[in-house]
Amino acid sequence: DKICHVATAYDFKLVVFLQALIYFKTPLTEGEKGLANHPAFRDYVQRQYQRIRPPFNDMNTRYAKGNRCFFADISDTFAGDPAHRFWDFIHTDNDGNKIIAGRMYDFIKEKKILELAHRQ
Repeated sequence: DKICHVATAYDFKLVVFLQALIYFKTPLTEGEKGLANHPAFRDYVQRQYQRIRPPFNDMNTRYAKGNRCFFADISDTFAGDPAHRFWDFIHTDNDGNKIIAGRMYDFIKEKKILELAHRQ
């Protein structure tokens, strides 16, 4: 909420993404299973995401009309992806980075967040 007020005051657009993590990927490859083999931390991360999603979605709804602040949950980016993507619980390989960037680009394009001026 605070940063959205700052965005309005200083006339910039804000986009916030809930990041994809290994703990939301299915299926995990054998190598990824070793990276995600910290049950207490996995449970903690999953609880935090469950806790943040409702207010995150609420802010998305509240700020939708203002065309200033945008929120997208892309944590499920690798659901159903059988390829080995993660180097650790948060960082992906180059192909994973491209997939995440594609999701971000699609969201920005769909919401028309960046309207590029036509050059003549």
